[in-house]
Amino acid sequence: MFLSRALFIQSAFVAVIAATSFGATAQQAELTLYGARLKDATVESFVSAAIAAGAKRKTDGEFDARAIGVPALESFSLLASGKNLIGVQFKVERSGPNDEKLRQMLVTKYGEPQTKSLRRVQKFASQYIGDDSYTWTFAHEMLLTYKKPFFSSEATTLTYVDKGKLDALERAANAVEQRDASKKVQSHSDKF
Repeated sequence: MFLSRALFIQSAFVAVIAATSFGATAQQAELTLYGARLKDATVESFVSAAIAAGAKRKTDGEFDARAIGVPALESFSLLASGKNLIGVQFKVERSGPNDEKLRQMLVTKYGEPQTKSLRRVQKFASQYIGDDSYTWTFAHEMLLTYKKPFFSSEATTLTYVDKGKLDALERAANAVEQRDASKKVQSHSDKF
């Protein structure tokens, strides 16, 4: 089953807010993962690329990423709308040498990220980093966010997301909730 839409939207929405409300890095080139262009990717095309890279399917929409060989990436879940991929969220080892190697790889490939506080991070690849959301912005409203939460009970995540599609999904979900609430009020209006 795909990652709970509400949970993924909540996590990804926090990353989007961090990047859009507080500023983001200069736009970079196309965002790809496992050789697949993420903008307008289908679930099928991305899953094929991920499996070819070594991912193992755990459940529908959840994959084990350890066999791919990228340090600290444990597993990932997909957010989709129909056949369209909206985002990919990785669970990351909370700390340690593998997490540091992953951050070094991210900096080598994308440069230093930006945090919610509008500051450019100078040492994202160092041994220790603060609890924050670190975001890179790409062409076509694509975002990559590394989120290290304050509480150790929350997972550290690396999220690739199509901000435009996520915003549209959020608007549609809100419209359905408002419509359902309105219907419920109308059906119970004689009771209060």
